[in-house]
Amino acid sequence: MAVHVDLTHYRKHMNHTYRRVKAKGDMQQARFVVIKGGAGSGKSYFAAQDFLERIMVEFTPHGQQHKILIVRKWATTHRHSTFALFRQQIADRGLSHLFTVRTSTLEIEYKPTGGMIIFAGLDNVEKLKSIAGVTSIWIEEATEITQADFEQVNLRLRGRCPYHKQIVLTFNPISAEHWIKAYFYDTPRDDTYRLLTTYRDNPWLDTMDVKQLKDLRNRDLQLWRVYCEGLWGVLKGLIYSFEVVPDFPPAVWEREPVIGTDWGYNDPLASVAVRKYDGALYANELFYRTGVTTEEFVRLLPDIGVKPDWTMYGDAAEPDRIKTLKDANYNCVAAHKGPGSVRAGIDFLKGERVYILASSENLVRESKAYKWREDPRSNKLLDEPVDAYNHALDALRYAAYSHYWRPEKAIKTGVARGVGINE
Repeated sequence: MAVHVDLTHYRKHMNHTYRRVKAKGDMQQARFVVIKGGAGSGKSYFAAQDFLERIMVEFTPHGQQHKILIVRKWATTHRHSTFALFRQQIADRGLSHLFTVRTSTLEIEYKPTGGMIIFAGLDNVEKLKSIAGVTSIWIEEATEITQADFEQVNLRLRGRCPYHKQIVLTFNPISAEHWIKAYFYDTPRDDTYRLLTTYRDNPWLDTMDVKQLKDLRNRDLQLWRVYCEGLWGVLKGLIYSFEVVPDFPPAVWEREPVIGTDWGYNDPLASVAVRKYDGALYANELFYRTGVTTEEFVRLLPDIGVKPDWTMYGDAAEPDRIKTLKDANYNCVAAHKGPGSVRAGIDFLKGERVYILASSENLVRESKAYKWREDPRSNKLLDEPVDAYNHALDALRYAAYSHYWRPEKAIKTGVARGVGINE
């Protein structure tokens, strides 16, 4: 039996920009809600808020209940992103007694009505086709999917329904050449509500995050346009073209990894595991968080699965932090670093087959934004990377270049002599 839930307190925690949009009512009538925004704009947080509210207030006593589908390109990326976001909001707003959260199947049930929130990936289209009775859909990181993927998702939302059927897309506008721009922006559509938000629309954003976003203007104008202003950009000169995969072969997981760590506090402290198998490198993100001291990181290492005897490479610029890990009996050494080592490490990775685990969200995101610096006068690419969106990538480079680089490769490529020749 349905119960009335007082959402007054819940709505107070909604970003004022999105609250005004909801109050106007235009968004609720659109088939497609397209939320384009910069980093830190709160667009994903709002999408989760809105769908939680809808499942609590939209119901029929004896009819079809909501079945909301949350979609990303890869199913494995939900657990630590969208699924975690819903769980956080349910707990933070004191709603846990109203929901059953099933971590094994990635499902959330609204107990008073039986309404469901289901998480799925487009890497398994057949499973997607088996989900019947969908009432609304959220596509997170929509720029990851193809137009063909989108058409498949759109087909899931059909049939009679007592609620307004809607597909919400949230994304950073990484390329003006993306199909989303042509589909939803270049041609007028009366079935679409479009919204642009930036970090300025998020009053809860950390001041250090705001500073980092503003500083992008001094580093790279294209990155600033996309991630700070939420405007369409063309991120030419991307450094890496790693292949993102939903999982690694079982034989890869059996290999002992080497760990790379890029120290940070205001910037993220990032740690990445790298394994070599069948001539290729396989990388997965272990840790990516701001505001963490070295001592706290040491305490967290068992939780992220790092064993003391595994070889770890830390940024050599901070020897005290390496010593802290050594004192805690972890096999941490300085990564190879010196004149030309950044470019040499980049060249090494570009010459390898590198696979990234799809659930390594920050590592994937950085690989799609890390680019060569552009001369603002000539628009020509310079032989120097932009020092932004590179924390997990630096951790990957420390591990891979320090451990797997070989002198015979250096002779052919002309890079400086490295220190790691282990297989």
